Formats: sequence, structure tokens, C-alpha cells
Amino acid sequence: MELVDRVSNNLYDTFADLDAKKVLRLVIIVGGYILIRNLASRELAKRKLQSEVRKDERDMSDNKARDLVDNPEAETTATQFGWGNKTRQRVKKQEDMLAKMIERAQMEKDQGDDDLADIEDLLHD
Repeated sequence: MELVDRVSNNLYDTFADLDAKKVLRLVIIVGGYILIRNLASRELAKRKLQSEVRKDERDMSDNKARDLVDNPEAETTATQFGWGNKTRQRVKKQEDMLAKMIERAQMEKDQGDDDLADIEDLLHD
């Protein structure tokens, strides 16, 4: 109980001799501290953000330059397109049709060459 009495007496003595001038002075000091602290923290946050943005821009430009130049020793890998079943079937049909058209064109060319060869043989005899 003695401790509680001392604390209460000290608090009472501290606030008992406050007059209007001291209260106004205390309010100005505390208010100024809060105001300056907020302004300073905003300014520091702004500077930190700007420095991070500059750092990120430098990193991106370095990465962009590095990505633009291919490494000649690097191995290339094939990427999968992720086609669906219908698309794969349609592409397969197109490939088959193209192969048949190429064969047909080759056969027509060969037949044309044979016809010319037969005509030449008949002309020489």
C-alpha cells in the first residue's frame, strides 16, 4: 500500500502545479512532435519507394538485355502447345491430306516424264 500511496502522491504533485501556460506549452510540444514525426515518416516512405522503383527498373533493364541475347551454348527445348483432341485430329487429317496431295503430284510428274520418255523413244526409232 505504501507504493500505491507514493505513486498517487507523485502523480498528484506533478499535475497539481500545472497552469495554463505549462499546459499550452506541453500541447504545442506534443502536437509538434506528432506532426513532424508523421511528415518525416511519409517523406522517408516516399524516398524508399522511389529507390525501390529505380532499383526494379535497373533490374528489369538488365534482365531484358540478358534475355534479348541468346546463349549459343544453351540447349533448346521444345514446348508443348496444349492442343485438344479435336485439334490434334484435325491437324492429323490435314497432314494426311497434304501427304496424299504431294504423292499425287509426284505421281503425275513421274507419269508425265514417262509419257515424254515414250514419245522420245518412238521418235528416235
